[in-house]
Amino acid sequence: MPDHKDKWWTLSDETSYAAVESEVKKALSDLAIPLITPHLTEQGLLELWASNIPGSFEYPTLKCKSILLALQHGFDELPETFHRIREICAGGPAEQGAEEHIAELKKHFSLPY
Repeated sequence: MPDHKDKWWTLSDETSYAAVESEVKKALSDLAIPLITPHLTEQGLLELWASNIPGSFEYPTLKCKSILLALQHGFDELPETFHRIREICAGGPAEQGAEEHIAELKKHFSLPY
């Protein structure tokens, strides 16, 4: 919502739905859709991921980013992405999965690094 606070509605019966429906539709069309629309393209996603939004889920984001970079032949950016994945997963429960992900991309795209 514009004030960056959660919005809650109380629905008491079917007659209360109409007002809430109208407000939710307006919030979706005025706020959510314009926020999401720039990120519907692959380039838009890469730009979003490059912005390092605080509080984002960095490992899943980097995993998706590495796949998209490989598919777009952005091989020059992959070593830095792999390094960051390894850095944040080192010694943690995601470390093995991260290494498997990197190995799979290297194998699939015949990457030397």
